[in-house]
Amino acid sequence: MGSNPLTPGTGNRESGTDQATAAVADPARRAAMERSLEYMGLAPGTPLVVTPSAIAGLEFPTRPLYTGTPWFLAPSSFYYRMRDRLPL
Repeated sequence: MGSNPLTPGTGNRESGTDQATAAVADPARRAAMERSLEYMGLAPGTPLVVTPSAIAGLEFPTRPLYTGTPWFLAPSSFYYRMRDRLPL
């Protein structure tokens, strides 16, 4: 890793210490960082890439009748153009 002490993944998993939390001089901020890690269920130095995501593997639904080509732009433009011309 680099020389930046706040680089993620620089912790010692066996001892539970982490250079990112140890580099913080303010004890209140260090305690808040440790509480945040504990809340998220992460060990110090755990890369976030290995944690499972709640949305990993989900397919996102598309809009009905949309296949990737914006076929609806011309009809909707025509509709609003006519609507602007008509007195309502």
